[in-house]
Amino acid sequence: MQQVARKYESQLRSGRAAATRAHVLAAARDLFGEQGYTATSIKEIASRAGVSLHTVHATGVKAELMAAVLESEFMGAEGELFAEQAEVRDIFAEPDNDVALGRYTRFLADGHSRIARLWHTALLAGDADPAIRAALRRSEAARAAEIDVGSHVFVARGLVSEGERARFAVILTHLTDPESFHYFVIRNGWSAEDYAQWLLTSIRAHLDRPA
Repeated sequence: MQQVARKYESQLRSGRAAATRAHVLAAARDLFGEQGYTATSIKEIASRAGVSLHTVHATGVKAELMAAVLESEFMGAEGELFAEQAEVRDIFAEPDNDVALGRYTRFLADGHSRIARLWHTALLAGDADPAIRAALRRSEAARAAEIDVGSHVFVARGLVSEGERARFAVILTHLTDPESFHYFVIRNGWSAEDYAQWLLTSIRAHLDRPA
């Protein structure tokens, strides 16, 4: 009985620790995106998260927080891969190529609207911090790997030939970079719909058979 109680208490502690970490990372993510990496202090993160300074420090120093935020934001829920997300599976299952591509680009625009500021902030911070730079490289490598896997869907739909698949994956990785959303929408005032339309047109330009 005591063993069961200890196990239950351990699970409760683990759950509380995970929830606290999530609150800290969410606060750090929001503040980094709103006011930049350098301008954000640990004290502000603690205040936004509603925790003590000690709790934030236990989660990590500021560079570690940025690295953790990047890894959590670019891997989906609980490490879920891009292609495993329910909405992405639904898009891939859409039989009409034109409809599927339109939904795909709108999905990406919606996602970039949430993370483009953070990504841009991390790029700037990565110039001076090797830990953030390494986290960016991991995030970008993971994104490129997932797009490479996803490019097989374009082959299966007859939109890209197998011989051109690897080249198309590289192009698609470049086109869907969050920094392009930052440039068009945040810096130059485009709407997210404008960006999605630009992305759709750009992807179509590199298909073997137009959708």
